[in-house]
Amino acid sequence: MDSFGIIFGAVLFSILVVYSRGHVRWLLLLATSAMTASSACISLAKSSDDIILVAVCFLSISVGALIVPVQVIASMICPDDLIGTITAMTITLRVFGGAIAYAIYYSIVKHNFASRAFATVGKATIALGIFNPFEVLDVMKAVTNGQTIEPGEFPAITTQAQINKINDAAKIGWQDSYREVYLVLILFGGISVIASAFVPNVRRYMDTHIAVAYH
Repeated sequence: MDSFGIIFGAVLFSILVVYSRGHVRWLLLLATSAMTASSACISLAKSSDDIILVAVCFLSISVGALIVPVQVIASMICPDDLIGTITAMTITLRVFGGAIAYAIYYSIVKHNFASRAFATVGKATIALGIFNPFEVLDVMKAVTNGQTIEPGEFPAITTQAQINKINDAAKIGWQDSYREVYLVLILFGGISVIASAFVPNVRRYMDTHIAVAYH
């Protein structure tokens, strides 16, 4: 669903760029506002709420509305002899920014889950009758590191039912750990909204001239 939403948003807003007659500011404000609002809804909702599906749908559409149309606008306003450079630069910035964001989000999730590991995985392990503190700690470390627990891997965990209970507790911990990620997304989204408000009209760059003619 995410991929289709991104593709749909990219196609729709690319078409709207043409019919907006240069008023791209309002398109970018709409996309960034929808992205920020969707992140806020996801951060407030629980995994069982149906609103998450709607929020994720709008989030994916708004992300698509920013990825391709911004590239189109950048190519439209740059000098003809710099189209290749600007295209490469925008792709590089996108990858570089994505790498930084991924590092920030991963650090937040990992730190939050580690702080919640005992309240979720630790208590679930103890509830199974495992009272050895070292074994409980090993289970918590394994789950925190994303390791898949197999029956017999730990002496006191021998059945799939025990593993399922630990995994259920881990899901709650991971779910709560992601909440702060969407709060950071709201911050980035707010910055994007403010930046979009300063995008000028690009009508004068929208003409029928050909940058490079192939014969």
